[in-house]
Amino acid sequence: MVGHQRLQAYLKIHHIPYEEMPHPTAYTAREAAENLHVPAKIYANHRPLLSETHPD
Repeated sequence: MVGHQRLQAYLKIHHIPYEEMPHPTAYTAREAAENLHVPAKIYANHRPLLSETHPD
């Protein structure tokens, strides 16, 4: 997944710590946080975006 790799590269270049946390399918960040048993206010979701002008 190109978007995932770009996000990882951005975080690494800017020395931003992160942790990948696989979880069951969830449609909102709140659902994902509940699945992982973490407070929703500290959980962030990455969502790839598609653009007709920037296909990569």
